[in-house]
Amino acid sequence: MNKIFGIKEFEIDKILSRLEKGERLGIDETSYFLNKASKLLGKEANRKLFEAAKKITSQNPSLASFPFQSDTLLVINPAKKAEDIFNSINSVRLKNSTPFIRLNLTPFDILVVTKREKIKVIDFCRSLSESGAGAISGRLEPKYQNEFQLDEFFSVIMLCQKFGIQSSVHLPLSFSDIDKIHHLAKVREFADRTKNISFLVLYIDKKISTSKFLKAVALTRLMLDNLKYISISDTGLDQEKLLSKDVLEEAVKLGLNLI
Repeated sequence: MNKIFGIKEFEIDKILSRLEKGERLGIDETSYFLNKASKLLGKEANRKLFEAAKKITSQNPSLASFPFQSDTLLVINPAKKAEDIFNSINSVRLKNSTPFIRLNLTPFDILVVTKREKIKVIDFCRSLSESGAGAISGRLEPKYQNEFQLDEFFSVIMLCQKFGIQSSVHLPLSFSDIDKIHHLAKVREFADRTKNISFLVLYIDKKISTSKFLKAVALTRLMLDNLKYISISDTGLDQEKLLSKDVLEEAVKLGLNLI
């Protein structure tokens, strides 16, 4: 293994062998494969990538519909006062028999509310849990891409986990391949440590070609061997209409299993 221009260089055959065995690839190996294999192997590289993703897909749950059967979805306006947010959640909880309440609130929404009202994030998350919240949305806008912002993002999810609140995590598909890989690696590491991520959402934040979308599905399935569900839906987000029936069918074969 050498280094060229700061990027580790691997033997393509060894990476292909690991893909065929369904073994977990690291950031450098995946980056090298996407960067070099496409140039060396052309369409064959994508075929290998897709084949490996399909093998892992067969080991995960089959296609399901969002929300999960017993979930209640609640859309909250983050401009509301914190106390009003807690009351809204509690009201839904009292009207239903032990529902699992999913919120559209994101980690960045929580940071906005807590900074505005000078509340500690840990106290806000505790109150969310006590009100009856079961999960938040991991929606991530492409502008939140620097390391500090991503650390803040995952820190909020960690605090929610402390009080039993799950989270989805979004992958903006406008990210470059390298940024996708780094983000997915961070999600994978976080999921390994906390077991708190419900599913990952492929966030179609701008127009994307069919080939790039399917490649993103395959890459996500390969990187997230510790996450059962890959989705295109979340609380307050329905993207099914953005994709044709044929594209959805191909995506399901590659790992998409929550619509």
